[in-house]
Amino acid sequence: MNLAYENLHNFEDDYREEILDGKVVKMAPSATPGHNHTTGNIYTIFRLNKQGCVVLFETDVHFSEKDRVCPDLIVVCNRDIVNEDGGIHGAPDLVVEILSPSTSGRDKKYKKDLYEREGVQEYWIVDTKSRDIEVFILRDGRYSLEGFYQALTDAEIERMNERDRAEKTYQFKTHLWDDVVVDVYEVFKGW
Repeated sequence: MNLAYENLHNFEDDYREEILDGKVVKMAPSATPGHNHTTGNIYTIFRLNKQGCVVLFETDVHFSEKDRVCPDLIVVCNRDIVNEDGGIHGAPDLVVEILSPSTSGRDKKYKKDLYEREGVQEYWIVDTKSRDIEVFILRDGRYSLEGFYQALTDAEIERMNERDRAEKTYQFKTHLWDDVVVDVYEVFKGW
């Protein structure tokens, strides 16, 4: 067998798949260093404060035969939906999607609508390029934007007027744990 073909074949086998509205969507086999680093930071924040919940990376979440997703990170507090052999069967309590150029549109539209419809209580959309987090909370079956948090550089803060600087918020709480304050700078720390 041709070595180049064999390497290409192995590379193609590394792709993961999601099923969105009955269509198979291939996902890249690996993320950027910034994506991985940010995921690790969020995992650490959750892992240190899990209080009975499970924090998982890239685990298949089965909603139906038409929708199986593999979010970057999930938090599950109801252990009854965790299937050791087949991923998660039901709605995680919290889902984090870290945007990439190939997934951004799906994460902001189809998956957001799917998570809302399936009852995911909290959904974060994280952008490593602009260093921001959109936090959506499910209320009465609909997502509402709880907050938009951005880790600004010193230069960006300096350019802001005093009123805008005073109104800017860099910390928030997740609905899972009232005593846990998430600092947006910790999410993007080291990157």
